Amino acid sequence: MEQRIVIEDVKTSGDVNRFQVDVALHYKGKTARGTLEGPATKSIDIIAQATLNTIQQYFENYAFHLYRVHIIKVNSHEIVVVLVNISEKGERVALKAKQAGIALGREDLHRDIVKATLNALNRVLGKLQ
Repeated sequence: MEQRIVIEDVKTSGDVNRFQVDVALHYKGKTARGTLEGPATKSIDIIAQATLNTIQQYFENYAFHLYRVHIIKVNSHEIVVVLVNISEKGERVALKAKQAGIALGREDLHRDIVKATLNALNRVLGKLQ
């Protein structure tokens, strides 16, 4: 059975102008952390990018590119959709190689964004190692 990256912790802070996230992930006995800060208006992108930056620590030969994060409301439910792309470092990014991950709004939104990002990549990452 392949091991998957799991969420250890997601912490956020900020104010109306700035947003910061600290993402901790666990994979194969190792914890990796990534912190990213930016404008509060880009908080959902910052969370997904921090997650990709943290994943990068496990897969140094690959580059992870955030394409888009969407929050879709269906009735009273929020669905997080994250689109990412993977390429070998130095390789041109192929548009048709996008991966999509989805998380239903069952936890807090910030954690759901991390989960959707992992859902986009976990199956593919299992084949890389």
